[in-house]
Amino acid sequence: VIYVNRNHIDGTLTDINDVLNNAAYNYAKFLGKQIDIHRGSIQSFEKLYKDYYSFSDSELKCFMLNIQEKIIKNIMPRDNVKETILKLKNKG
Repeated sequence: VIYVNRNHIDGTLTDINDVLNNAAYNYAKFLGKQIDIHRGSIQSFEKLYKDYYSFSDSELKCFMLNIQEKIIKNIMPRDNVKETILKLKNKG
């Protein structure tokens, strides 16, 4: 499960991980940042973005409030999510 901002997005139901990582990568490239995906640890996604993409506090805030928020609001569920949830619900 991924926790992003105040929204809870389940990475098993959507492709949110890939979409957010691609968006962060593209934003970092746009800003001319040095990208180091081997640095840092996943303590939080905010720390990960700062470690991997060298975002400043203001750049991270811009990414989280503008780019990430737009992605979260528009992310589509994976195929067969409804069926999978119903199957799991019926299993108990």
